[in-house]
Amino acid sequence: MNYIIQNHTALIFTDLDATFLDKDNFSFANNVDIANKLVSSGNYVIFNTSKTFAEIIHFFEKHSISFPFICENGAAIYLPPGIIDSQKNKRAQFEILFESKRIDSSIRNFKKILKKRFGPNIIFFNDLSHSEQVKLSGLEDDNLKLAVKREYSELILFNSIGSKQIDELYNFVKFHNFQLIKGGRFFHLSYDCNKGFAMQVLVNTFKKYYSNREFITIALGDNENDIGMLNQANYPCLISGGDDKLISKKINSENLIISKQTAPEGWIECINNTFKMIRG
Repeated sequence: MNYIIQNHTALIFTDLDATFLDKDNFSFANNVDIANKLVSSGNYVIFNTSKTFAEIIHFFEKHSISFPFICENGAAIYLPPGIIDSQKNKRAQFEILFESKRIDSSIRNFKKILKKRFGPNIIFFNDLSHSEQVKLSGLEDDNLKLAVKREYSELILFNSIGSKQIDELYNFVKFHNFQLIKGGRFFHLSYDCNKGFAMQVLVNTFKKYYSNREFITIALGDNENDIGMLNQANYPCLISGGDDKLISKKINSENLIISKQTAPEGWIECINNTFKMIRG
C-alpha cells in the first residue's frame, strides 16, 4: 500500500504492548517493515508507550530501527539525531526533548503511605519475587531487567473488590499530588505526566520546526492509558482485545477506527484503514 499523503505528513503515535506488539508473546508480525515503509514515505512513526527507555533502546538495536519515542506514559520524549537540530542535550544517541521529574525520595516515602493506607491490597512490582514478576509481566531474563529500570514511575498491583475502592485509590493518590494511570497489566504511579500531553508537546515541536508542512496526527492504542493520546489525534485507532466498548465511549472523534483483529495484526489493519479514510 502507498503511504504517501499528498501535501501532508503523518505523525503516527503508537502504543506498543497489545497494539504494535502481541499482548502475550510480544510478536509484531510485519509491523516493523510497515513502520519503515511509513517513514520512507515521508511520515514519522513515534512510539508512545509505558515501556522504559532501556526497553525501547533494546528494541531499536535488536531490529535496526530508530524512531522518536515517548516512554513511561509521557514522562520523557526522545528524538533520533537530525530531526530537530536545535536540541543540545543527549542521552545515548538520542536528543532529549522533554524529561519529567524522576523517582526520588518523595515518591518512595509515598509508597510507605500507600502501604499503610491500603494494606495488603496494594503491591509494588519491585517488591515481588523474580518468579512472580515473570508470571505477571510475561517477561523473562534480560527483558525483565530492562522493564524494571523505571526512572519516572512505579508499577502497582491493586487487589480491589470493586470500582469504589479503585476510585478511592485514585483520589488518595491525587490528594497527595501524584498521578495514577491504569495500563494493560499494572497501575503506574508517577508525577504529573501522560501520553496525551507528551504527544501534544511533540506535535507542537514538529509544527514549529517544520512550519512549512501540514501535519495529520494518527494514534493507535488499546487501553485506558491511551485515551488521552487517542483524543489528541485527528485519526484515533483502537486496537481490539481490551474493553473496547468502554474505551471507545471516552474517545471523542468521528474518525475513530476500531480494529477487527487484535495485535499485532490489528495495528496494520488500522494503519491501512486510516490511510484509506484520509484519501476519502
